[in-house]
Amino acid sequence: MSVSNKDSRVRIHRPETVPEDARVAHFDELSDPAMEGLFALVSATTDEGRVDVLTATELVQYDLVKFTDYYRVDFV
Repeated sequence: MSVSNKDSRVRIHRPETVPEDARVAHFDELSDPAMEGLFALVSATTDEGRVDVLTATELVQYDLVKFTDYYRVDFV
C-alpha cells in the first residue's frame, strides 16, 4: 500500500470486551479497499499504520470490526 499525503494514521487494537451495544462491522461487509487496509493493519508488527483517508473513515465509523478477532480502529 503506497503512502500519500491523503493517508491517515490509525491505531488498531483488540478490546478486552465487546459491549452488547457496539456497532460492529464484519469483514465481508466492508468495501474492498477497507478489507485490504484492515488486513494490512492486522498483519503489521505495530499497532499503528497508514491507510487512505476513505478507508480510515470507513473503519473508524464502527465501534469494532470483526475479522479474525474484534478490532477497534481509531485515528491517531
